[in-house]
Amino acid sequence: MTTIHTASKVAAALACVVMSASAAAAADVVDTLRASGQFDRTVEALDDAGLTETLRGSGPFTVLAPLDEAYDDMADASRDRLLSPANRDYLRTTLGYHVIPDQQLTGDDLHNGVLNEYATLDGAVIIMHDTRNGLQVGDMTITRPNIRADNGIIHGVDRVILKSPTTIRE
Repeated sequence: MTTIHTASKVAAALACVVMSASAAAAADVVDTLRASGQFDRTVEALDDAGLTETLRGSGPFTVLAPLDEAYDDMADASRDRLLSPANRDYLRTTLGYHVIPDQQLTGDDLHNGVLNEYATLDGAVIIMHDTRNGLQVGDMTITRPNIRADNGIIHGVDRVILKSPTTIRE
Protein backbone atom coordinates (compact mmCIF):
# COMPACT_ATOMS: atom_id res chain seq x y z
CA MET A 1 0.00 0.00 0.00
CA THR A 2 2.81 2.41 0.72
CA THR A 3 4.12 2.07 -2.83
CA ILE A 4 0.71 2.77 -4.32
CA HIS A 5 0.23 5.71 -1.98
CA THR A 6 3.67 7.09 -2.85
CA ALA A 7 3.05 6.54 -6.54
CA SER A 8 -0.26 8.39 -6.35
CA LYS A 9 1.45 11.25 -4.51
CA VAL A 10 4.07 11.39 -7.26
CA ALA A 11 1.34 11.31 -9.92
CA ALA A 12 -0.52 14.13 -8.15
CA ALA A 13 2.67 16.18 -7.89
CA LEU A 14 3.43 15.61 -11.58
CA ALA A 15 -0.10 16.67 -12.51
CA CYS A 16 0.41 19.92 -10.56
CA VAL A 17 3.71 20.55 -12.34
CA VAL A 18 2.12 19.92 -15.75
CA MET A 19 -0.82 22.19 -14.91
CA SER A 20 1.57 24.90 -13.68
CA ALA A 21 3.67 24.63 -16.84
CA SER A 22 0.53 24.90 -18.96
CA ALA A 23 -0.62 27.98 -17.06
CA ALA A 24 2.85 29.53 -17.40
CA ALA A 25 2.78 28.95 -21.16
CA ALA A 26 -0.68 30.51 -21.45
CA ALA A 27 0.53 33.56 -23.33
CA ASP A 28 0.54 34.61 -26.96
CA VAL A 29 3.74 35.14 -28.95
CA VAL A 30 4.04 38.82 -27.98
CA ASP A 31 3.51 38.22 -24.26
CA THR A 32 5.93 35.29 -24.33
CA LEU A 33 8.59 37.43 -26.02
CA ARG A 34 8.01 40.22 -23.52
CA ALA A 35 8.11 37.91 -20.49
CA SER A 36 11.40 36.30 -21.51
CA GLY A 37 13.40 39.52 -21.09
CA GLN A 38 15.61 38.53 -24.05
CA PHE A 39 13.56 40.12 -26.83
CA ASP A 40 12.76 43.64 -25.58
CA ARG A 41 14.03 45.32 -28.74
CA THR A 42 12.07 42.93 -30.96
CA VAL A 43 8.89 43.58 -28.97
CA GLU A 44 9.45 47.33 -29.32
CA ALA A 45 10.08 46.94 -33.06
CA LEU A 46 6.92 44.81 -33.45
CA ASP A 47 4.94 47.57 -31.73
CA ASP A 48 6.51 50.22 -33.96
CA ALA A 49 5.81 48.17 -37.09
CA GLY A 50 2.17 47.57 -36.15
CA LEU A 51 2.60 43.79 -35.96
CA THR A 52 1.74 43.27 -32.31
CA GLU A 53 -1.96 42.64 -32.88
CA THR A 54 -1.22 40.25 -35.75
CA LEU A 55 1.00 38.15 -33.46
CA ARG A 56 -1.67 38.18 -30.77
CA GLY A 57 -4.00 36.47 -33.27
CA SER A 58 -4.88 32.80 -33.29
CA GLY A 59 -1.93 31.76 -35.44
CA PRO A 60 -0.24 29.42 -35.42
CA PHE A 61 3.01 31.27 -35.99
CA THR A 62 6.65 30.26 -36.13
CA VAL A 63 8.65 33.32 -35.11
CA LEU A 64 12.39 33.70 -35.66
CA ALA A 65 12.84 36.40 -33.04
CA PRO A 66 16.09 38.37 -32.93
CA LEU A 67 17.58 38.47 -29.45
CA ASP A 68 18.39 41.93 -28.10
CA GLU A 69 22.07 41.43 -28.96
CA ALA A 70 21.17 40.91 -32.63
CA TYR A 71 20.38 44.62 -32.93
CA ASP A 72 23.70 45.56 -31.32
CA ASP A 73 25.54 43.36 -33.82
CA MET A 74 24.06 45.23 -36.80
CA ALA A 75 26.08 47.91 -38.56
CA ASP A 76 25.02 51.31 -37.20
CA ALA A 77 23.66 52.49 -40.55
CA SER A 78 21.60 49.30 -41.03
CA ARG A 79 20.18 49.47 -37.51
CA ASP A 80 19.40 53.19 -37.82
CA ARG A 81 17.63 52.63 -41.16
CA LEU A 82 15.65 49.69 -39.76
CA LEU A 83 14.51 51.43 -36.59
CA SER A 84 13.97 54.94 -37.97
CA PRO A 85 10.38 56.19 -37.53
CA ALA A 86 10.55 57.33 -41.17
CA ASN A 87 11.02 53.72 -42.31
CA ARG A 88 8.09 51.91 -40.68
CA ASP A 89 7.19 50.06 -43.92
CA TYR A 90 10.76 48.76 -44.19
CA LEU A 91 10.66 47.70 -40.52
CA ARG A 92 7.33 45.91 -41.04
CA THR A 93 8.63 44.09 -44.14
CA THR A 94 11.89 43.12 -42.43
CA LEU A 95 10.13 41.82 -39.32
CA GLY A 96 7.71 39.99 -41.60
CA TYR A 97 10.67 37.89 -42.80
CA HIS A 98 10.91 36.57 -39.24
CA VAL A 99 7.34 35.21 -39.10
CA ILE A 100 6.16 32.01 -40.77
CA PRO A 101 2.35 32.10 -40.57
CA ASP A 102 0.00 29.14 -40.35
CA GLN A 103 2.71 26.78 -39.11
CA GLN A 104 4.14 25.88 -35.74
CA LEU A 105 7.55 24.47 -36.62
CA THR A 106 9.71 23.06 -33.84
CA GLY A 107 13.46 22.83 -34.04
CA ASP A 108 13.05 19.14 -34.96
CA ASP A 109 10.69 20.06 -37.81
CA LEU A 110 13.22 22.55 -39.15
CA HIS A 111 16.29 20.36 -38.53
CA ASN A 112 15.79 17.95 -41.41
CA GLY A 113 19.16 18.07 -43.12
CA VAL A 114 18.05 19.90 -46.24
CA LEU A 115 17.46 23.36 -47.62
CA ASN A 116 13.92 24.54 -46.94
CA GLU A 117 11.89 27.49 -48.11
CA TYR A 118 9.13 29.00 -46.00
CA ALA A 119 6.57 31.64 -46.96
CA THR A 120 6.72 34.54 -44.53
CA LEU A 121 4.11 36.92 -43.18
CA ASP A 122 4.69 39.45 -45.95
CA GLY A 123 4.59 36.81 -48.72
CA ALA A 124 8.33 36.61 -49.36
CA VAL A 125 10.09 33.26 -48.98
CA ILE A 126 13.01 32.74 -46.59
CA ILE A 127 15.64 30.17 -47.50
CA MET A 128 16.73 28.11 -44.47
CA HIS A 129 19.77 25.84 -44.49
CA ASP A 130 20.36 23.01 -42.04
CA THR A 131 24.13 23.20 -41.52
CA ARG A 132 26.74 21.85 -39.13
CA ASN A 133 26.48 25.22 -37.37
CA GLY A 134 22.72 24.89 -36.95
CA LEU A 135 19.70 26.22 -38.75
CA GLN A 136 20.58 29.31 -40.73
CA VAL A 137 18.97 31.95 -42.90
CA GLY A 138 21.96 33.75 -44.42
CA ASP A 139 24.23 34.40 -41.44
CA MET A 140 21.37 34.20 -38.93
CA THR A 141 21.41 31.12 -36.69
CA ILE A 142 18.74 29.79 -34.35
CA THR A 143 20.40 29.90 -30.94
CA ARG A 144 17.42 29.46 -28.58
CA PRO A 145 14.90 27.05 -30.14
CA ASN A 146 11.43 25.95 -29.12
CA ILE A 147 10.06 28.69 -26.87
CA ARG A 148 6.38 27.80 -26.77
CA ALA A 149 3.47 30.22 -26.80
CA ASP A 150 -0.27 29.59 -26.99
CA ASN A 151 -0.46 30.64 -30.63
CA GLY A 152 2.90 29.50 -31.90
CA ILE A 153 6.53 28.76 -31.30
CA ILE A 154 9.47 31.14 -31.03
CA HIS A 155 13.07 30.47 -31.98
CA GLY A 156 15.57 33.01 -30.67
CA VAL A 157 18.02 34.04 -33.39
CA ASP A 158 21.35 35.81 -33.31
CA ARG A 159 20.83 38.17 -36.27
CA VAL A 160 18.14 40.26 -37.90
CA ILE A 161 17.26 38.79 -41.30
CA LEU A 162 17.89 41.41 -43.95
CA LYS A 163 16.91 40.95 -47.57
CA SER A 164 19.57 39.46 -49.83
CA PRO A 165 19.49 37.00 -52.74
CA THR A 166 20.69 34.18 -50.44
CA THR A 167 18.08 34.75 -47.74
CA ILE A 168 14.85 36.06 -49.29
CA ARG A 169 13.04 35.23 -52.49
CA GLU A 170 10.09 37.39 -53.58
